[in-house]
Amino acid sequence: MENIKKTHHIRAFDVKTTKGTNVKFGEGSDKPTLLVLFTTWCSSCLEATPAISNKFKHLKDKINIVGIGREHNAAELEEWSNKEGLSYDLVEDPTRELFHEFANLHVPRMYLINTDGNVTYQDVNWHPLMLDDMEDAINKVLK
Repeated sequence: MENIKKTHHIRAFDVKTTKGTNVKFGEGSDKPTLLVLFTTWCSSCLEATPAISNKFKHLKDKINIVGIGREHNAAELEEWSNKEGLSYDLVEDPTRELFHEFANLHVPRMYLINTDGNVTYQDVNWHPLMLDDMEDAINKVLK
């Protein structure tokens, strides 16, 4: 994997979405979280983010799906989300503060984090077959 910062445990995070709601993920969260780090100008992200949304929107009550928009503010993300029809929560990260908690380079980047904060799946870059790997990992976490 290309420059993935291997992360095995995620401390507790409480983030505010672009819609103003709070989502807790990582250690002590009430639901597993699929975390998607992206930008709106990355061609791979433009494929990955709607594909993830479409594939997993039916699990919204069972897992948190949180997209962190690296270098984007809330207004940009809301406009983009509406255009793309995304079904998951977005969090602004205009200064890369959140991004740097998980990575140094490269998007899209995905992490599946259980309620104990353990990372059970992580990958970087994009290929549609990754959806199958994510689905397998999500199914294991939900069992």
